[in-house]
Amino acid sequence: CQADLLLVPSVVADEVNIYNGGVSVAMSQGGLGGVVATVTRASWNSPSTLEVSASAGGYGRYAASMVGKYGGDRWRFATRLNYGFSENDFVFLNTYLTNESLRSKRENAGYLQKVAVQEAWHRTSNSVTGFKLWAQETSRDIPSPVNISQSSHDEHLSTRNIRGFVTHDRYYTGNISWSSSVAYLNDQIDYRDNVTGISSLSFSDLFTVRSSLLVNEGQRTALKANFSTELASVNNESYLQNQSRQVTGVSISADHGLSSFADLNANVVITAVDWKLIHPDVSAGIEIKPIRDRSYSLRANMALKSRIPTFNDLYWIPGGNQSLRTERAFNSEVSMNMDDQLGLLMLSGSAALFYNSIENMIIWKPAAGGLWSPVNSGEILARGLDSRVSVEYRKNDHYLTLVTSYTYTSSIDVTSGRQQIYVPLQTARVGLRGASGLFMAGVACSYTGKRFITADNDQYLPSYSVSDIWLGVRYSVNGFPGETTIRFENLFFTGYQVVAYHPMPLGSIIINSSVKLMSGKRK
Repeated sequence: CQADLLLVPSVVADEVNIYNGGVSVAMSQGGLGGVVATVTRASWNSPSTLEVSASAGGYGRYAASMVGKYGGDRWRFATRLNYGFSENDFVFLNTYLTNESLRSKRENAGYLQKVAVQEAWHRTSNSVTGFKLWAQETSRDIPSPVNISQSSHDEHLSTRNIRGFVTHDRYYTGNISWSSSVAYLNDQIDYRDNVTGISSLSFSDLFTVRSSLLVNEGQRTALKANFSTELASVNNESYLQNQSRQVTGVSISADHGLSSFADLNANVVITAVDWKLIHPDVSAGIEIKPIRDRSYSLRANMALKSRIPTFNDLYWIPGGNQSLRTERAFNSEVSMNMDDQLGLLMLSGSAALFYNSIENMIIWKPAAGGLWSPVNSGEILARGLDSRVSVEYRKNDHYLTLVTSYTYTSSIDVTSGRQQIYVPLQTARVGLRGASGLFMAGVACSYTGKRFITADNDQYLPSYSVSDIWLGVRYSVNGFPGETTIRFENLFFTGYQVVAYHPMPLGSIIINSSVKLMSGKRK
């Protein structure tokens, strides 16, 4: 299975956590880079709230959302609704069809999305049980590349997704807890190209059972055992036949504090695909805190991880490759992290050096006739630096925060010695935001270096920089807090592309308003 994070609206989660390195080994099967986890919480002992927001912007962009959290001491509920629509008929500079730079309008690029999520939690003195139902429908038009002169284009992708989850956490004496979950996911994908007559309708089902036992031995040692099994099946018009697969995994994790200055962790995962074992995933790490009562740390971790090909990688017609091998990666990272306060200034920073080696990496590449097909590349070496520094001044209801980040990534195909396509050597970002009383504002500037779009590195997308600025005001509506912001995106009308021959808007404005309604306080 594959997930498009662009189809997951922020309203469905209370927080988003990103896990990489050794931590991600024990959390997921089949992820080389890491794990993105969306989290929702019951908000026990909090007042009931209803937050409503709406936005409107250029190119026919509209959105509205509602998040309601309510309940009592035993039962807690959350209702989340989201609606988004955009014509997406933005203006861009087209330099491909003529020798001149012409202002053109993007066509057949709109989208419509509707999301509804209902959650419920019930707790006793020693357990919490959760229920979640997530329904989503998305319809997207697929624009043609701008280097193709096409008078008529009628290509669409529609998806319908249903997710159901039941979780149960039980707490025992002696610092022992047991967690279990059952999930069912149903996806329907309908792809149509009415000009060429290509169509594909697929139905997929995924049933997952997970269970874990956590034992804390004193304050220094924690042991965790996990078991998971998932059964996936796909009925796809673009496959030669229906496909199914069962993936079962068992893992053991251990965290041990050597002292107040050093912690160790290790993970081992054994995975079987259709009852055939693949290479185990293992990881180990250490964290050192050299200064007592200071949030300074040095971390190092290493991991061996695997990723099996997806159904589309193997069976999609035309383009699928049933000869694909499982990806295997060695990941390592050394990082420094710090948080400190100097008077009214809060300082935070991190710097990480990483070295990743990937064998049999699966990459979809252009093939004959404009089709794309996945292949196993040779060994890929990805090395680089990831850094972030922030400084925040805060006094009463005034604050000012400066955040900077820089990443350098050398991702080389060892056989050819070439940089991987769409991986920039350098990216950077600077952001400044602040507030004083009722007013707030921010500005952000991002830089992306050039990205090669062919394996021989003969063609590339040039580097670009995009700047955004926003202004806002906070207010009260009958005692309930609200705010309104106006955001100017791509302030200097930079012409750029994230994917070759698919331009981005020259500029846009979006206005957003939200209000949060709260009931009486809870103890």
